[in-house]
Amino acid sequence: MSPPPVPALFKCPISLELMRDPVVLCTGQTYDRCSIEPWLRAGNTTCPATMLQLESLEIVPNLTLRRLIQEWISRHSRGGEDVATREHQSGTIKVQVVEPRELSGLLRDVAHCTSGYSKLSTLKKLRSFVREGERNQRYVRDAGGVAVITAYLASIIGDDEEVCEACEEALAVLVSLVPHSGFGELQGLVGGGGVVVASMTTVLCKGSLESRVNVATIIAAIAAHQRELHFDGAAKAFNSFTKLLREDLYPKALKSSLRALLALCRARHSRTLAVQAGVVPALIELLPELQKANAERALAILDLMCATPDGRAAMMDHDLVMPVFVSQFHTISATATEYIVSILWSLCQASKESLAAAQEAGVFAPLLLLLQIECAPKTRQKCGELLKQVKSGWKEISCDPHFFLPFITAM
Repeated sequence: MSPPPVPALFKCPISLELMRDPVVLCTGQTYDRCSIEPWLRAGNTTCPATMLQLESLEIVPNLTLRRLIQEWISRHSRGGEDVATREHQSGTIKVQVVEPRELSGLLRDVAHCTSGYSKLSTLKKLRSFVREGERNQRYVRDAGGVAVITAYLASIIGDDEEVCEACEEALAVLVSLVPHSGFGELQGLVGGGGVVVASMTTVLCKGSLESRVNVATIIAAIAAHQRELHFDGAAKAFNSFTKLLREDLYPKALKSSLRALLALCRARHSRTLAVQAGVVPALIELLPELQKANAERALAILDLMCATPDGRAAMMDHDLVMPVFVSQFHTISATATEYIVSILWSLCQASKESLAAAQEAGVFAPLLLLLQIECAPKTRQKCGELLKQVKSGWKEISCDPHFFLPFITAM
């Protein structure tokens, strides 16, 4: 018997083929990932089906539709197999999925195949497989896939187009598995001195936006467990992180970059590279627009920067630094406020110019209010010291209670 036609709901509006990895745009329209990602990478900022302008380029997996599609495939495949290689004829519709028993062969090809084209094809199959869901990711992990992909990335030599594309596919597979694997499995990506393999830094500088986000995610995971992490071409890598911060239409890029910078900047030598890459002004300008979690990460990075003369100088070179910090008092979270107090304390301790700028920005009122609420002992101590330093500003403060109203309302 010929298989039934594919339901229209399961077809991608772009390719008109059965979707394997359905994702949703901010317009609510669902597409297959392999169809919509090239559209967005080409610089398009509209929804292909509705032609509406996209407020965000973020794509979200449509897990419910994916499960329905997988159930439909399983129901109409031979023997009711969980994953099968089948062809459902409806025009040119074809469904081809890797079976779990083929995994050992795929991983063996990644480890030993010498042909660049064959390896790239194998990595694409593996990437498609792990994107099917948690079950398939578990198959790959149990088969030793993390170690195989890590060893492959560590062995890559060269930066030609085919090598870079294979590296991007391998990184996409690894990112799908990293959240569920221990840091020990990623040790193959760092050398004896903590050097991240060259292939990753090459992709970070030259790869697609998605691939650069993948590298930032992996580097953040590694750096979080390494006391110091050095890069070949570190300056270019930090420049790439700064560019990711400005990808405001792709929230995942901002989040991954902040995580990587926070993990890396715990090492003092990395802070100098971050300053040179322009991280400080980028974070100051972004801060008023960031959501709670990202704002706390940004402030944590700036607090680390304040421990170095270069970091403090970069902050004070920005005309809006004090107004931005003062305006964010009590508006994000208690943790964010503690970071702001720490940053202001460091800046005001370092120079009289910073103290004068803080007074002019009106820092006295929010500091005074902070003493009235519960906060960490260290923050309370710094707050008290700052108040003593800016006490001359007390005479300039109006006795009108409305002066304090914005800060009380924010609390």
